[in-house]
Amino acid sequence: MEEIREIREFLIELENNKDVYLPGDIVAGNLVLELWSPMQVKELKLTFSGEAKIHYWNTTEPFRCGYERYFEQSVVILECDKEIKDGHEVEEGVHKYPFIFELPSKLPTSFEDGFAHVSYITTAILFTNMLYSQKTCTRLITVLSHLDLNEIDYIDVPCEEQMAKNLCCLCCTTGPVTGILRLDRTGYIPGETIHVNVEFTNMSRYTCNICVVGTQTVSYTQLSKKDTEHWFCQAVRREVHPGDSETLSEKLIIQPIPPSSGLTGCGIISIDYHVQLKVMPVAFRTPPFYIKQRIVIGTVPLKSVVEQYTMEYPGALSTTPTANEFQLTFKESKYGPKYHYFDCLKDKA
Repeated sequence: MEEIREIREFLIELENNKDVYLPGDIVAGNLVLELWSPMQVKELKLTFSGEAKIHYWNTTEPFRCGYERYFEQSVVILECDKEIKDGHEVEEGVHKYPFIFELPSKLPTSFEDGFAHVSYITTAILFTNMLYSQKTCTRLITVLSHLDLNEIDYIDVPCEEQMAKNLCCLCCTTGPVTGILRLDRTGYIPGETIHVNVEFTNMSRYTCNICVVGTQTVSYTQLSKKDTEHWFCQAVRREVHPGDSETLSEKLIIQPIPPSSGLTGCGIISIDYHVQLKVMPVAFRTPPFYIKQRIVIGTVPLKSVVEQYTMEYPGALSTTPTANEFQLTFKESKYGPKYHYFDCLKDKA
């Protein structure tokens, strides 16, 4: 499709350059059309849409997909009129067309990985009176559904998971390896630090490599329980020789990731989070195994944690943050919100 030479700029501006919204928020802005010279516009319209889509494939299975539509609404700015044969006359210069749209009150959080996404898009389309001549521009926004950790029971208490396993190599069984994984609590928000303690004893005949990782598990519910796993933080790998023990005290900083309940309302994608001790025996055909502890990622921190930080870093937090007071922006990923309240704490971790 050829470029329309009269158009210098065609874009969507959001009010206050805002990119992140809560369900029920008002999305407002301007559609900007700048022309080098006058032109005839047959129709100009905006469409607001929200969707979830899966496009899963690998080398052993056929392509599979899933789809959900949350909303779609169009607003006609310049309407196609049969009585105006050549279209609407638009003069040269800058033209701004204001728009306003209210998001539905219940929406899943924006999300994206290699096989699926939940996305919210504003699309503008300009049609001219020439056949097949049109111009399109889009603007993505992030929708974030809040999760207040203070409303969930027992996530502010320490937790512990342990495992003992006898390693096997072909038909030979060796002594056990034992591991204990401890966390200071199970509720966090992005920017906070997970304090992890590990006790590991290797009584087998094989060296074991161990590593603490934070994982995000994405499940595609329409695809026969297919899921993928992503690491959002990782500690240094350690080597434990036969007969040795290792004690670890690690700090994992949580990167910008969606909240645990963020995809509530999405029927085809779900996400969950764990801290894992990954054990990798250096033995023939012995697969790695894991000690897992489920954690909850929220958007509003525990009040007890805020009070603790306020005592350690006076003046860092002026008030206890609430859902409505949180400031959000983009960093490192298209749909990754970052939480300003904990920027300074992340630097001090």
